[in-house]
Amino acid sequence: MSDACKRFFDISELFVLLLAFLEQKDVASLARTNREMHSLCTPSLYNELRCVKGQAGGSREFRIFESLAALHALARSIQHVRMLDIGPTELAYYYNCVLAFEKEEPHSQTTDVPVLTRPAWLPPADVHSCQMVSLPSMTRLSHFNMTTGSIGKKSYSVPSVKDLRARLPQTCWLISQNPGLTSLTLSGVPFREWHGRILAETLVGLSKLETLTLNIHCRHHYWLEIWQQLFFCLPLSIRKFSINFTENGRAWRFDSVAAAGISRGNWYLKDVTSEIARREEPLIHLQELSFHGMRGSYWENTVDIAAMLAHCPNIKKFDTYLEIWNHSLDDEAVGQLIAEMCPKIESLVYGLNKRQKQNLLPFKIMEALPAQQVVNVEFRVGSFRIDMSVMNWAIRRHSTTLRELRFQKDNDVFTIISASTVLEECCQLEVLQMPCTHTGGFYGTLYDVLAHPWACTKLKQLTLAISDCELPVEPEVLRFYLRPTPITLTEIETEHLFQLENLYRRIGSLKELQELDLRMVPLKQGGKVDVEMMEDNRLSFPAMLNLQHLRMGMPGYLDLLSGLSKLEVLQGSIRADSEETRRTIEISETNWVHRHWPSLRHAGFFAKREDISMPFMELESRYRLDGVSIQLFC
Repeated sequence: MSDACKRFFDISELFVLLLAFLEQKDVASLARTNREMHSLCTPSLYNELRCVKGQAGGSREFRIFESLAALHALARSIQHVRMLDIGPTELAYYYNCVLAFEKEEPHSQTTDVPVLTRPAWLPPADVHSCQMVSLPSMTRLSHFNMTTGSIGKKSYSVPSVKDLRARLPQTCWLISQNPGLTSLTLSGVPFREWHGRILAETLVGLSKLETLTLNIHCRHHYWLEIWQQLFFCLPLSIRKFSINFTENGRAWRFDSVAAAGISRGNWYLKDVTSEIARREEPLIHLQELSFHGMRGSYWENTVDIAAMLAHCPNIKKFDTYLEIWNHSLDDEAVGQLIAEMCPKIESLVYGLNKRQKQNLLPFKIMEALPAQQVVNVEFRVGSFRIDMSVMNWAIRRHSTTLRELRFQKDNDVFTIISASTVLEECCQLEVLQMPCTHTGGFYGTLYDVLAHPWACTKLKQLTLAISDCELPVEPEVLRFYLRPTPITLTEIETEHLFQLENLYRRIGSLKELQELDLRMVPLKQGGKVDVEMMEDNRLSFPAMLNLQHLRMGMPGYLDLLSGLSKLEVLQGSIRADSEETRRTIEISETNWVHRHWPSLRHAGFFAKREDISMPFMELESRYRLDGVSIQLFC
């Protein structure tokens, strides 16, 4: 070891800073060097404990529960754990380990760990079906993530893991030992109505909590009561709150679950906390609210909505969907209510309901908010029809501030949408996503896309699907690339290629573009989308991917895209194995790509690697020589 290196390791403060940049396996190797290194590395080794099987980077931690030696080591270092990511089987086992530790007679005399209080609603310990290791409770956690996963038979499985009544009380008790918790996630946990009161009581004690994410499975008629219990007990420190309700069959089979080794009794009915006083103060620190009620539940009035939003005066991001019962509420009135109570909304995420045919509410919210304020918008669209006049009015109201506009589709419906207002008005736009695949989505016509000059020259991500791009079929006229040279274009071809040239020129002017997904939407004679052609996907925009050859009369517009020097991802109808491009792309085109798109990392020129043609294999080699890893297939 050099003198400089030795001096570095002699300064423990510098060494501890270095550990934050190392992988766990490297920290573990350093810890085995000597006792001093072990002492310095131990806090970093146990800082994050991931115990959910299958998660990236979590395999080593997952084996902790399979090794008695590892559990004893954890017991000695449990005070260092700050982040816990745990599954149901592991949590049930850990819960019993903590109870075993609490039972130890010398505990209160020989340790400075306080004796934990046990509420009457707490489940009893399991009959030991595996060897237990006494573990102190983690009391210094800042992050806690409970995710339901596979509950297969494991060497450390205990009976209560199958008792759905016990899971949340066990979790809440362990959470309550960590008053310094700042982030809490409970995903897929089954709830009964009394579970809401237990979790609400737990939340009251978490005065430093900033982020809370809940994905709740419950009966359809419980969700509103549970939501009210939880929302009005949120601590004032909360900054991000996300709650989503799902109806799940497991959630209403509590009474039929009998876990071996657990006395059914009525422990879960004893002293379940009485009604907790509702918080009266607004959540002034809350900036992000994601609220999705039970699918199929309808709002008949605005009382409950207003009660929630009155506590959220400062939110900047609002993610929701409000199902209105039989149009009993006026969209404009609801939009006005939301804007009045939450006037600082800058990011709006709205959807989803597959059944509703039309929904104006997200656009009415945008209309009611102060002009030129909204920055990010995402619409998760079901089967409802988009009123273009209302949408365009809302877009214009925030055209100088909008930076991201995303449309997401959740069914197999193809929807024509006008992009002209967005392209013409939104001068600060950086992300525009209007996706379309063979399973459904949004598309605009070539005429609409080119109707006005584009103002959105700052685009970094563009996803756009366009119809009417393929060259018209003329009777007894071969495609231009099948004719002998020199090629003479017909009047119809010349006119259509002029329109496409206009499109390519506008795409090429987007000099900040990093990701481009540009798709053709072929139509049948009746105007319906040709799904078979889209599914085949061997489509390419006419003459877009080849260079012009004047002597041969071959049209080509690849040069118009030379301004895309920052392009990293290219997808869509850009296949190099389409009927046209198989005949027109040569080594000169691939050389051009390498020269003008130095940042390219992924381009869907082919369906799979085996299909890559020789010119593109050479292109791949050129990038590799530059030290760039590139993928040329979808």
